[in-house]
Amino acid sequence: MNDPQGPDQTAGTLDDDDGTPPADDKAMRDPAIAAAIVNNCPVLVSAFSDHSLRGTGSPSELFSVGFARSTNLGASWLVNGIHTHNIARQNLDPPPGTPWGGWLPEQKHPSVAAGGNGRLYAVGYDFREMNQSQSITSLATLWLARSSDQGSSWTTVEFALPPHPSKRIMYRYPSIIADPSDLDVYLTWTRQDNGLPGTSVWFAASSDGGVTFSTPVRISGFLVQSEDLVVSTVALGLDGAVYVVWFEPKAYTEIPTDRYVLRRSTDGGMNFDPEVEVVRIQGLSTSEALFCNVSRVSVFDPCHLVRPSLAVDTSLRTTCLGREQWLYMAYAHDARTLPNPGGGFIADANVYVVVSRDGGDTWEQPRAVHDLNPRPLGHDPEPFGSPSQYLPAIAVSDAGHVGVSFLNAVDDVLGDPDTPAIANQAYKVYFTYSVDGGCTFVPEFVVEDTYSLPRVADDPNHPHYFDVVGMTEYVGLTAYGRTFQPVWMSLRNWVGPPDPQRPDNWRQLRETTTDYVGDIYTVRVEVLDGAAPDLDSDCDVDIQDFTIFQLCFGGSNNPPAPTCPAGVDADMDPVPCGDGDVDLADFLLFQQCFTGSFTGCIGAGGTCSDGSSEGGMAPEFFGPEPSPEQLRQMLEDWCRANGIPFT
Repeated sequence: MNDPQGPDQTAGTLDDDDGTPPADDKAMRDPAIAAAIVNNCPVLVSAFSDHSLRGTGSPSELFSVGFARSTNLGASWLVNGIHTHNIARQNLDPPPGTPWGGWLPEQKHPSVAAGGNGRLYAVGYDFREMNQSQSITSLATLWLARSSDQGSSWTTVEFALPPHPSKRIMYRYPSIIADPSDLDVYLTWTRQDNGLPGTSVWFAASSDGGVTFSTPVRISGFLVQSEDLVVSTVALGLDGAVYVVWFEPKAYTEIPTDRYVLRRSTDGGMNFDPEVEVVRIQGLSTSEALFCNVSRVSVFDPCHLVRPSLAVDTSLRTTCLGREQWLYMAYAHDARTLPNPGGGFIADANVYVVVSRDGGDTWEQPRAVHDLNPRPLGHDPEPFGSPSQYLPAIAVSDAGHVGVSFLNAVDDVLGDPDTPAIANQAYKVYFTYSVDGGCTFVPEFVVEDTYSLPRVADDPNHPHYFDVVGMTEYVGLTAYGRTFQPVWMSLRNWVGPPDPQRPDNWRQLRETTTDYVGDIYTVRVEVLDGAAPDLDSDCDVDIQDFTIFQLCFGGSNNPPAPTCPAGVDADMDPVPCGDGDVDLADFLLFQQCFTGSFTGCIGAGGTCSDGSSEGGMAPEFFGPEPSPEQLRQMLEDWCRANGIPFT
């Protein structure tokens, strides 16, 4: 997404990000992404922490916020014909109401959202690094912006967080969500106090499209000395319910293990239900298990694996199937269950999804979304750990798929020509999805053709072997139609493998740019498997779907008919993960969801529909297709003709 020639798009200048002097490499990290549907086509928007102005003398020499937009399904990313690398200073007035006035040196950790009528919202924090022992007014706040022209121009929102008069306060890790059909906007963030009372999660809401926001309220307890491990995510259901989930480290709560907790509001954030525990994390705390603040370890794992990714089922079939309160949370965890013969445990980070079918009141057991026991040839787990999977993102498509992207080090093995002396270090982006509401996931598959090596040196005898690259702290994923768009930080353009064109001395060159590498990449993943009742994955429920459903009908307490196409799951009962048959109860749900034919999924096949309605919107008539009432007689006739019990 970012321009290798930097914001000025001119080679040989100080803002370049191409790995060559005078600028070398610049870090782009922490990407977020959203999709606004405008004229029945997606406008993709992404924001990320942007280091391209390092060394240029700019006031934003530390980090600024880059912004990218695509109107061609992710094929190119420009705003007003150029790459935008500094949305804050170049496009916005500074946050109002601060005693220091103007912008601080660092803007980073953005979040983006798409609302009604194509409105866009962006948030990040404005910050100056200071000595934590200094007892002075904090130099940190959040900035908020909105755009009514798909990101061509931005307006600063009047939203100032008051500084404390006598101590250092940081506002970090904001998360923003907007109602895609209305003006409601919801925002959460972490407030980190230096000393008591501790770290906490806060919330604010807007009902006028981000023009004004409510007075911020604290929705968590105080987590003492939790540093920056408390990270929240906000999500919105079709019924207007607002959900906020965050991570609580074990050392700073009354609970003996790490855990994720959730709070729900059904009145737009004016009141929140009590906390609900989503899942407890057994084993060592996340910070210990993943080597945060621990030097000289042979395993690479990023410290900040704690940000949860939360999605609510908002597919086109959500209402007719009664799934308005289905929630999905993805997270990474190292349970430390693999003993190391040399002492301690073998590192083994994995990605899990946990599901609620009742608006977060209760949660099912976590399910891994990938193979938990990969043992690639040449991968030595004792010194390097079992293949690690981490930094997940989750989203639900209009067609009903639950998609998960994550980083995966399974392909990095001992003896690899590019990394012969290490394993479990270089990562690729993998993807998986579920067509049955998170009950099962298809085998994970890779979605990029090269990997990223987040180490300064790959020789265990090298003095910089234990130095690792400053990693991204989260990745992003959005969905539209039957398509998913993951976004992540890639190191493929850094000096080093697997590019065969790198110079012979690439290992020496790599040591000079340790913390300043990373580019933002994305890929388009279109899922063709159907998710019931849209069994042909075209964002409608029509006679073609009925034909497939009919082939699967087997009657009550019977397995699906042998004529059911491979890979099709037509069991739609509200019982978690179905009841194992395809019968009249499933047909009644299918009948409720029947829409007739439409123009297809938004963006399907790499194009946008030019029809007057989006897939799944109720038509005024069914045309030549049978009515829902006629479907019952057709199904009964089919069953009688084929000896299938019509039960």
